[in-house]
Amino acid sequence: MSIPKAKQIIASSCDTNALQDAISAFGDKRRKSDPSFLLRLLEMEDELLDYTTLEVIGTHAHPKTRELLENYESDEEEIQELIRELLSKRGWKSN
Repeated sequence: MSIPKAKQIIASSCDTNALQDAISAFGDKRRKSDPSFLLRLLEMEDELLDYTTLEVIGTHAHPKTRELLENYESDEEEIQELIRELLSKRGWKSN
């Protein structure tokens, strides 16, 4: 799937399967763009989608990335660990 098509799905779909497919289009390639467009996915209350979305946010090399990761709150230990890991990879200390 192309990145523009993935962004279109992310912006408009509520189907978690379609969103998982769209988010996987980003892979683990480092991106320079602002990952804020992914925030709506974190509001869908789907733990797997949250985890995958945070992984993709972590691949962005944009100044907003750190803020998004540090400000995301979750009671899930796996999500908290992922955020610590993503911040650590960049040499950022979690708050």
